[in-house]
Amino acid sequence: MVIQSKLKEHSSTGSSMPTFGSSASLALKRPQGAAGWLRDVRVLQEPIPRLHNFQEFPVFHMPREEEVAELVLGMADVSTNLVMLTGPQGVGRSMLAASLAQELVVSHHWTDAYWVDLLGVTNVVLAGQQLMTGLGLTSDVPDTQQLLAWLEGRPRERFGIVLTHVQELLSAPAEEQQGFLDLLDNILHSSHKLQVVVVCEEPLSRITYLARAVQVEPLSAEVAGQMVQQAQVNVKEEHVQGVVEACQGTPLALAVVCGLMRCGYCSAAGFLRIYSDRALPIDHSSSDAT
Repeated sequence: MVIQSKLKEHSSTGSSMPTFGSSASLALKRPQGAAGWLRDVRVLQEPIPRLHNFQEFPVFHMPREEEVAELVLGMADVSTNLVMLTGPQGVGRSMLAASLAQELVVSHHWTDAYWVDLLGVTNVVLAGQQLMTGLGLTSDVPDTQQLLAWLEGRPRERFGIVLTHVQELLSAPAEEQQGFLDLLDNILHSSHKLQVVVVCEEPLSRITYLARAVQVEPLSAEVAGQMVQQAQVNVKEEHVQGVVEACQGTPLALAVVCGLMRCGYCSAAGFLRIYSDRALPIDHSSSDAT
């Protein structure tokens, strides 16, 4: 497996930690062939006990093993306490964050991982309350000081938090943006054993802690085309090209369409007929999956 071999290679050579932020290096490291992408499209059915709140997150497990391996090595650097997975909606940032958290827990680098969804949260007070809920903390009068005290009092084992859908907070008035960044700063400094993964469109503007930004790229046309060809035998090249263009490199869209094709619910040509029907409420310019 790529992740184990990467860790073994790093431990034997003593090489320095990789530097993140180069989208080109990540985009080139795709799983070879389409079979692996399609074979593992599934919903996580057996939640890992220490993945908190992940059991309700549908993990369409299309592994980007090279990317996950590089991220695991980066998180093994104890001085790194924040990783930002950036990029536009639909490129698979949330899927990558879920895969990373799962690997860190399974490999015992993290004892626990907490998934905190900030969708619809537009002020720092609600963000603090959502964090407390995500961490399993209850209080009649939620207060961020209680959150920080809990983080400070945790055992010394390393653990992680994944924050998703932070864009509304980062697009809120300047006071709320500043408040959220201050809250994140306080959380990171409350425990040197805590590591945070943030799913966002762009790197956070103000950083007072050691952070790494990783640009998540859409799937290449080559990989997307392989997925379509694997899903339907003898599919015409023009239909492959049409499905690839319709899905725009979005992992979730490709997984759903190719899954339908593999199960016989539609062909590539049938999907394109539906997609091109202007009477249907389809946005042909963008995708909303994350």
